[in-house]
Amino acid sequence: NRRIDAMEAALASSGNYSRYVDVASFIDYQLSSEFTKNTDAYWGSAYLYRRAHPTDTLFQMCLWDVDHSFGMTKVPDYAEYDNWIYLWGGDTPSLHVRQWWKWLNQNPHYTKRLRERWAEYRNGVYSRRHIEHVIDSLSSLLTTAGAMERNTQAWSTWTSEGSSPNLCHVKYLSDSFADELRYIRDWIDKRLEWMDRQLKTCDE
Repeated sequence: NRRIDAMEAALASSGNYSRYVDVASFIDYQLSSEFTKNTDAYWGSAYLYRRAHPTDTLFQMCLWDVDHSFGMTKVPDYAEYDNWIYLWGGDTPSLHVRQWWKWLNQNPHYTKRLRERWAEYRNGVYSRRHIEHVIDSLSSLLTTAGAMERNTQAWSTWTSEGSSPNLCHVKYLSDSFADELRYIRDWIDKRLEWMDRQLKTCDE
């Protein structure tokens, strides 16, 4: 596709990439993918699209396939909270899309907007208060009227050795739903703190 080739050329040369991409969409995709440490981001499930519109011709990104995230993965490095996943991998066909964000993060204009957007998120949907509210709401929904207990009985999620391999843990084997929640809360806290340091932002 000639337009994708032109977009890549602009990204690689720090040219006027905003002629080709919806910058806000690419920033939101990067921050959301990095916050969750989504193992399929940037390559396996990188959903690029463009609207069928005569004037809105910018490429946009869409979040997709985030089941292996928040430190729950079989890939050791993805379980860590203190690195950027867009920096991983080489220039093989399946990993080439990551190169777009490597180029973007060398552009001062893009990184300035990236930090500003992260600060906005941290005072909103990515604030500890909001995240705790979401976790509490979802866990309450799952435990109401015994739904989690019935699921555990049906699928043997927790075993005497720890969580089922289907949960894809590498670093930690939890032994109950409550223990799993503790793990996720702790991982998220560490991930947010690390990203704050990298992006020079703090949760208000």
